[in-house]
Amino acid sequence: RQRYGSEVCTTVISENVAVAESPSKHRDVFTHNPTSAGAKDYQALYAELQAQGILVRATHVAVRNAYLAAPEASGPVIRSTTSS
Repeated sequence: RQRYGSEVCTTVISENVAVAESPSKHRDVFTHNPTSAGAKDYQALYAELQAQGILVRATHVAVRNAYLAAPEASGPVIRSTTSS
């Protein structure tokens, strides 16, 4: 936080079994276990980034399709709607 200041999100993503298991099941955490702490953490992060205007509203299906279409080595790419 000292180096990046306000660019660091306040939402904390906790370690969670559902988050760890979901890739091996080829499912996102929201499909795998939507009531898990990890899913709730990621929903909170999404809400934080959306409130800051960094992300535009996307449907769960669009996010899931982007995740599934992403190359496995690099993972999905999240692009900001703001310029740096």
